[in-house]
Amino acid sequence: MVDFSKFFLIAGPCVIESYEHLYDTAALIGQITEKMGVQWVLKSSYDKANRTDIGSFRGCGFERGMGILSSIKRELGCLVTSDVHSDDEATHAGRYLDIIQIPAFLCRQTDILVAAARTGKPVNVKKGQFVSPGSIPDIVRKLSYSGCRDILVTERGAQFGYGDVVVDFRRFNLPCHWVDVLDVTHSVSDWRQSLPLARAGLSVGIKGLFVEVGSTKCDEKRSVPINEFEEFLKCLKV
Repeated sequence: MVDFSKFFLIAGPCVIESYEHLYDTAALIGQITEKMGVQWVLKSSYDKANRTDIGSFRGCGFERGMGILSSIKRELGCLVTSDVHSDDEATHAGRYLDIIQIPAFLCRQTDILVAAARTGKPVNVKKGQFVSPGSIPDIVRKLSYSGCRDILVTERGAQFGYGDVVVDFRRFNLPCHWVDVLDVTHSVSDWRQSLPLARAGLSVGIKGLFVEVGSTKCDEKRSVPINEFEEFLKCLKV
């Protein structure tokens, strides 16, 4: 399992596009992170259920997605995580995933948080853009009271104006009883803006970075191209 006191990455394509695409991307990420001595968890969603456009590519669904993630975990020896969208999905996903991930728009849903906590797995809550720093402890308490011992909160900016998000770094100076992770791709409009944001996060002591890598059907502009990923990590100087 991940040592959350040291630098780690949650990285992978936004959505499971196919077994072959995820396997090829994960294999390259694994080679790069192993060479650089970086802890890494493969992330990819089986269902992007909150897309704005009804015609957007959503993924392969829960059963197929768990099968693909389980196969890649076994073949590559990597850890895996994915979003869940209901308490029932959270319960069943605990059999496959190493970290249960809660989507931003569901970050305050009690039943999902409780079910995720009861799996005994670490839980990563993607903080909604509508959630203030002062509300995070309430979310964390729901998890801790339900038995979760390893709690991650992924910052992905706060809503500012119409559609823009801004990362307020004052929030990382607050006392906390969880692991802070910074999503450096959903917080920007272009992946090239991710590097300075990641550097800023590391400068204030954040140990975990959440990075979209190699996406082609979802959030492509925000996703670090797989052929740029090694240089991206080198520039972090971790």
